[in-house]
Amino acid sequence: MWIVFTLVALAGAFWYMGWRWEHNVVRPTTKKHPLVSILIPAYKSEDTIEDVIKSVQNIDYPNKEIIVVNDSDDRTPEICKRLGVRVIQSAKRRGKAYSLNQAVKKTKGEILFFIDSDTTVQPDALKKMVPWFSKSDIGAVAPRFRIKNRTNFLTKMISLEHQIQSALFKVHMFFGSMISFRGCGVAIRRSVFEKFGGWPYTLIEDTDFAGRMIKEGWKIQYESESLVETMEPTTIKELSKQRTRWGKGTIYSFFHFHKMYAKNSQFLLYFIPYLLLMLGVAGFMVWQTALFFIPLLSLYVFYAVGLKEVIFLLAIFMVPLFSDLFASLTAATVGHIAIMTYGQENDRRSDWIYIIPYMAFYFPMMMTFYAKGIISGIRDKRKGKPEIDFADW
Repeated sequence: MWIVFTLVALAGAFWYMGWRWEHNVVRPTTKKHPLVSILIPAYKSEDTIEDVIKSVQNIDYPNKEIIVVNDSDDRTPEICKRLGVRVIQSAKRRGKAYSLNQAVKKTKGEILFFIDSDTTVQPDALKKMVPWFSKSDIGAVAPRFRIKNRTNFLTKMISLEHQIQSALFKVHMFFGSMISFRGCGVAIRRSVFEKFGGWPYTLIEDTDFAGRMIKEGWKIQYESESLVETMEPTTIKELSKQRTRWGKGTIYSFFHFHKMYAKNSQFLLYFIPYLLLMLGVAGFMVWQTALFFIPLLSLYVFYAVGLKEVIFLLAIFMVPLFSDLFASLTAATVGHIAIMTYGQENDRRSDWIYIIPYMAFYFPMMMTFYAKGIISGIRDKRKGKPEIDFADW
């Protein structure tokens, strides 16, 4: 029961923090419309780029420019020309960060809005995001994300993950700022972008750039009423590659900013409670196993029973205990996620029916991929290998 109480209480506290922020946030208003440069990095994007361009062309904002930077040899330049959008064609693949940094030099916008080539934007997104830059301490504004290709069991799991992340973003804002953002859709103040030398050449440049901002005292604003829709992996193979890369990039980012994260309230709030709970569950399992194993081991040492009997008796005692523990974890996790996602994306409440398979199947699989990436990053760091490797894509 203590596991159920802990997870439900934690979810309740997080939900309240998010609700409190969202119902007390004062969104600024301004009559100014600074030029926004919309930059779209493309790589093998000829199948999606047209929808993305049309979505940004339909953004209801009077002062914007659109530039596509293409990092591959495909039909993207032809599509851009047909739609009347400027395109910068790279001579060879240099990566997203490099291509965008070069493209920014050819823009004039006071605000830079980065959108991936598989991400579409709602028409009112900029009208709700741009006013936040009237506050001098806001360096970036991140919208709410929703999955576009919610077509199979896996993508519905990812859709539920998006809802959980949205709830956690609100918890971050309760403390004044997000600690990270997704680079597939974010608006950044140009002066901040240039101050930090543009996107860093890292595996997950968005997390690294956010780390630099937080370290230097800039705030990242979450705008939950601005919506963008992005494509997510539709197969386990694609998900494995994506999350392994994210895990590898995350450990590199932690190496870069571990001192800052160690003092950051949002980071500590995000990880410490779950870490302590995991340690508590592990300690409980070890303690309960020892309570049965030590007496049985004594019988074995004194030749009262054989090793096979020890294992058999241990299984008889432990199986019910572990079954109860698993049932408690399942109930606790279902309650935790249900509370956390309550009120999130009202048009996707049907995702709640996926909470149990999310906990039993998706989450352990995802954490395995992250762990694989983290281990790979630590190993490559020790060997002195460069962080950027296009094979990770």
